[in-house]
Amino acid sequence: MKILLNIDEVLSIAIQMESNAIDFYRKAASLQANRKVVAFLQNLAIMEDGHRAIFMNLRSKTSVLPGKSREELDPEGGLFLSAITAGYHVEGSIIATNSLTGDESLGTLLTTGIELEKQSVLFYLGLQDLFPSRRQGQILQNIIKEEKGHITALAEKLSKLDSGEQTAG
Repeated sequence: MKILLNIDEVLSIAIQMESNAIDFYRKAASLQANRKVVAFLQNLAIMEDGHRAIFMNLRSKTSVLPGKSREELDPEGGLFLSAITAGYHVEGSIIATNSLTGDESLGTLLTTGIELEKQSVLFYLGLQDLFPSRRQGQILQNIIKEEKGHITALAEKLSKLDSGEQTAG
């Protein structure tokens, strides 16, 4: 019997969402004229690349499912998750990236990043009930913890920007 959703596909989606977040910050940087803002946004892309590496490492260490091979996994599960995240405003939202105009302030970009990260946490929390095993639940908890860390990092940067401690660099 094929399994529709599995933790391997969730990790694959997490990696893709981080890749899309990299694209978001790189595109935002490419549309900015201020060199400090460009460098700041490029550093956010580098931060997201580090997050992607964490998820790739986690995926490489995670067996698909105990006693199951990749061939026994239903590819529709991954397609289902991809379809959800493609149209959903989560971290790395292609919609958010495509809507960038270059007129966004750094504060607006950080606020958008925070909101997308929050939606990602909610997305992963919603998946928890689908993975009742302790090991898979722990993997989802690790993803959620990492996403919460993203929110904290972006919120700290926004707070410094709002207080005038940081202009962009």
